[in-house]
Amino acid sequence: MAGWNTLITWAYGDPLRAAQLNEQVRDNGAELAKSAAVFHFDGGGATIAANDELCLPSMPFKTKITAGVIRTPDGSIGDISINFRVPSTASDQPTSDDSIGTLTMACDSYDRDATLSGWTLTIGANLPVHAVALSCTGLSKCTVELEITRAS
Repeated sequence: MAGWNTLITWAYGDPLRAAQLNEQVRDNGAELAKSAAVFHFDGGGATIAANDELCLPSMPFKTKITAGVIRTPDGSIGDISINFRVPSTASDQPTSDDSIGTLTMACDSYDRDATLSGWTLTIGANLPVHAVALSCTGLSKCTVELEITRAS
């Protein structure tokens, strides 16, 4: 992804690293033209389970989602559906009612959706983004990216 900055990576439950990256983005956010919020799902050798959930604690400014990407790190072929949820306040645990959209990859190792039909594309500042695996077949790992820009 040449030319892209990784905004925040929430991998394997590492909140300290996410907080460090949040601070870096806050301090250098004016320079951010396009970035990606990245989620790494890992089933630990087993298929990614339904309802596996990852969370980006918050983004320090309002953002607009421009595309979504699902890819497998090893090129394995499979199906996965990931729902993204943003609660109305940072302290709330989101439910399916807080859904902003769903990315789906079917029988492939890569899918990019730049249309995002039916999505809520703007995320308020300081709100967490949750990624929930709704279903998965044949994949033990995948990386999910929300391509974002800073919104005004």
